[in-house]
Amino acid sequence: LVIIIFSHPILVLPYCFSAIHQRHTMDEGDSNTLELFESTVLQLASCALDVASRSKRAGLVEEAAAWITSSYDDELDGDGDGEGFSDAAGTRACRARLGKGGLGVLAANQCNSPHSFKRIATLLQTAVLATLKEESDNLENLEPLCHALCHLICQARDLSLLNDVAGSLVRGLSEAKHDDRAVYNAFVAVARLEGGESVLVFPAVSLASSILTSSLESSNAIKHNDKDELINLFLKASLTSTPFPHPIHVALATPFLTSDHIIDQAAFDERLAPALGLKLRAHPESVLPILEVILACLTNNRRIDGSKHMVDGGDGASTNLLSSVSKHLKSAKLEMRWLAWKTLVHLAKLSYSEREGGMGRQTSLNLESTTLVTNALCEALTATTGSTALTTSDYRSGAYAALEGVAIYITNKLPGINGHNELSSLQFAERDTPNIAELADKVLSTLVGSIVKDKAAATTFAADAPDTSFSLVAKEVGYTAILTWMWLSKRIMQTDAKSGYDAALNYLADPVNKYSVKDGEFRFRVGSLVIPPMSVYLSSMGSNATSGNDGVDAVASPFSSGEVFAESIIVDLIEKKSLLKGLEAVVDAAMKKFSTSDVVAQIDGALAVFLVVLYTHSSFTSSKPISIPPSVNKVIAAGATSKGHESSFLFSPSMMEAARSEVLVNYILHRIIALHCKITSKALGDGNGRNKDEKPLVRV
Repeated sequence: LVIIIFSHPILVLPYCFSAIHQRHTMDEGDSNTLELFESTVLQLASCALDVASRSKRAGLVEEAAAWITSSYDDELDGDGDGEGFSDAAGTRACRARLGKGGLGVLAANQCNSPHSFKRIATLLQTAVLATLKEESDNLENLEPLCHALCHLICQARDLSLLNDVAGSLVRGLSEAKHDDRAVYNAFVAVARLEGGESVLVFPAVSLASSILTSSLESSNAIKHNDKDELINLFLKASLTSTPFPHPIHVALATPFLTSDHIIDQAAFDERLAPALGLKLRAHPESVLPILEVILACLTNNRRIDGSKHMVDGGDGASTNLLSSVSKHLKSAKLEMRWLAWKTLVHLAKLSYSEREGGMGRQTSLNLESTTLVTNALCEALTATTGSTALTTSDYRSGAYAALEGVAIYITNKLPGINGHNELSSLQFAERDTPNIAELADKVLSTLVGSIVKDKAAATTFAADAPDTSFSLVAKEVGYTAILTWMWLSKRIMQTDAKSGYDAALNYLADPVNKYSVKDGEFRFRVGSLVIPPMSVYLSSMGSNATSGNDGVDAVASPFSSGEVFAESIIVDLIEKKSLLKGLEAVVDAAMKKFSTSDVVAQIDGALAVFLVVLYTHSSFTSSKPISIPPSVNKVIAAGATSKGHESSFLFSPSMMEAARSEVLVNYILHRIIALHCKITSKALGDGNGRNKDEKPLVRV
């Protein structure tokens, strides 16, 4: 080149200078374009864009996507000099900046709203698919893009975002017929990262398992080596890293744990359960939160049975997760007791069986795991000495909450209850019903005997959120458990005399037969039937992100049927326990206390009136007309007179004031008037010669 230049300087030098200038111009164009692309990506990461117009948001998203997928023209170059560079070079440079250049991770760190996380996730997914399409000969940028995507999901801590990303990637790979193995390998490479980035394992194994599972249609089975490596990576990150990961990050492995192609019965028996049991005994405070999340995910798998890991095997190497978890019901730390009862409910749900039937292989739930957990809780509640005895209200609260959760689980899985999807439709077999009835009898008898030890003293459980807590009353939690098991007993028609249900009726009837204003038991036992205490189990189901339970099935409970369940119990109380006279006595006592303005007695009286009216309305038929007892009817009818507030405690000023602040009083006053109107209307139209001038009560 030097010889040519010296030989023909006038001809050659202009071309040399032109080439140098063109190269400089293109480099400058590249730099300007990448800066503009980076600026656009960071705008997408800002929550300020959330309040912008829809057209502006859509325009920025399309512009960023065009830089990494579409033809790159001079308009996007930004300088208008007509010297934009080729599409391949431009899009490759933008994708490289997003991946290897660290822009994807930078954008993820700047996201601080759900919408911003979703925008950047969409951009990174687009870049991954575009890399497979346009750089199939050189995929060195694929792993950095997958790394940025996993980092984004960890920053968001959002299981729904992870599911959306997994679904979009699987669809994109399938539609474009790309090499899904390359993307799988990239996510596995991310999962192998160590140190401060070990939390990336959880979204990485989830995305890798989603891709692997989706390829089953084109292959016979998942390779054992692939499955084994994913399990190894998960266990290493969740149980051997220091410090232990936060449960919110572990929950990002939900798609991995719920895939029965990856975590099958053999994988649980041979790998997960032994490792979890060993680490729980060695580091209980660090591992119990992780175990709770993992088991919550596995209950959604519905292909795992955990019964063999809840008993001692006698070989010295038994997992016995049941005893390892149960002992933390007696922990001095509130968080540990909270985690213990939730984990016990998850263990009770690990019940699955396959058997040969007349129509081939049949799957259903078995009762073994549920029975083991329930029996262990009952034994702990009845024991007075020993390491498992729950001797204080604080300890018993956890057992009560766990028993409530088990009852709701069993009832929603009884034969004939419709499920919401293939997994949730798994039910107990018909032959299990007698065993369930026996279990209900045992639990109700245990609860009735245990709850009398608890006084109305608040005990506090920590909520899942680290900076919040709420107070519970052990007695209220136990009462809710009693109602839930009574509901289960009614569903399976186990309400005979001497049954657990009958023992529970005796518990509810006792303060009516032995009425005392001072002890407050009538208000608690009967009033809580009308306005039940908060359901601890159902409340805990709201914390899906931490529990890894993103798609919890809608469940029925005795508290979701309005007044129906309470009415059925009240009818049984009055008819089976002959409480009508006792309720009339409570009303009479309230009338006597009315002159001394004892509002407690008045509220008890109003509650008794409500029970009588509700029973009368429920039992009234044309063939069996039932009248409200005269003493009770007089109390209600006074409301139709101008001086009813002076002659009846039901409409007294103190009762009206109580209705402003107390939910129970407000509810029963309105319902008494409404039900009285209905009963009177039925009586007028029954054709039995009733007083035609009698009018329903209307009080303004």
